[in-house]
Amino acid sequence: MLQTYDYTQEVVSQIFFHDRVKYREYCKHIFNEWNEEVKRTVLSDRLLVFEVSGGVVALVQFLGVPVPDMPFPKSNDIGNFQKNIRKKI
Repeated sequence: MLQTYDYTQEVVSQIFFHDRVKYREYCKHIFNEWNEEVKRTVLSDRLLVFEVSGGVVALVQFLGVPVPDMPFPKSNDIGNFQKNIRKKI
């Protein structure tokens, strides 16, 4: 598990953000630039720009599957995300 975390850190920190993850505005710029590149290069019928706040309907329509009978999961909120990362470290 730690090897996976280390590898992820290397890819995200060093390769994607050029070892500048402590610079919030720089990271936001790189992130937004990447998203725009994806939007420019992926065919529109193959790309869903998903907003979690919109719920599950757009996602299931895009995937062509029925709406589930259960509520949309919210298990990856910031508190749970941080707790899970701490467990993995």
